[in-house]
Amino acid sequence: MASVISVRGQEKFQLETPLPKELKEISGTVKDGDVLWAITDGDGSIYKLDLEGHVLQHLKVSGVRLDDVEAVAADRRYLYIGDIGDNDGTRSDRVIIRIPKSSINKGTTSVTGEEIRFTFPDEGTVKKKKSNNFDCEAMISYGDSLFLFTKQREDMGTELYALAKTPGTHTARIIGQFKTKGLVTDASVNDRGDEISLVGYDEGHRKPFVWTFTGFNGNDFFSGKHRRYELTNKKNLDWQVEGISYRNNDSFFISCEKTKDVPNTLYVIPKSELLNSDKGD
Repeated sequence: MASVISVRGQEKFQLETPLPKELKEISGTVKDGDVLWAITDGDGSIYKLDLEGHVLQHLKVSGVRLDDVEAVAADRRYLYIGDIGDNDGTRSDRVIIRIPKSSINKGTTSVTGEEIRFTFPDEGTVKKKKSNNFDCEAMISYGDSLFLFTKQREDMGTELYALAKTPGTHTARIIGQFKTKGLVTDASVNDRGDEISLVGYDEGHRKPFVWTFTGFNGNDFFSGKHRRYELTNKKNLDWQVEGISYRNNDSFFISCEKTKDVPNTLYVIPKSELLNSDKGD
């Protein structure tokens, strides 16, 4: 029987398929043609899923020490595995592993890649966890760059940074900031490249949300129109939403980690079934 989350007394969000225990800490997804790539916290595992959420392949990133893997992105040639999390506010640099998709075949179990190391330009003195504005769990590939969205614990917002896709050591370039009123955990861009979405939650994994951004100028994704959606009106539901990908222009894949209230789950959620709480401008 399919799992659902009840919204306003109606069963709205259909489970695509139960996720296995290996994905109990699923931390990011990206749709890549007819597959989804998913990552879990910390251990360098990459899972290739079909679009119904069944595991097709399990890969491990080798040859590099990974501390806190939190994001995955893809373009035509590469997968990008983002070791960019910083829950405690103690990191001085981050690394993204660029893996050629041509190196992955049906029998591949281990992959290696080139390192894109970077720092944030305005990070300054390392702060404590609750005042750390440079934790980062959201990343997309857009044009010739990667774009990072921080998880600002102190300000409950996000800052947008651009980063070159080329291996080496870089300083991320700030583009803008936005008051998300919550902690951003993943990002996605639709196939047309004209809409960006962010997903996240409030402290304690409560009140999960989706923001969409359209009509933006170039890569300043916050420059156009924006709209906020709530995933549930149940304020005390522990729903740790960690991944978002566009299924198509009208619906999302949204994934969550296992909590006491919700199993680790991959949902297909039409935009029309989200609770519109902010029409933006």
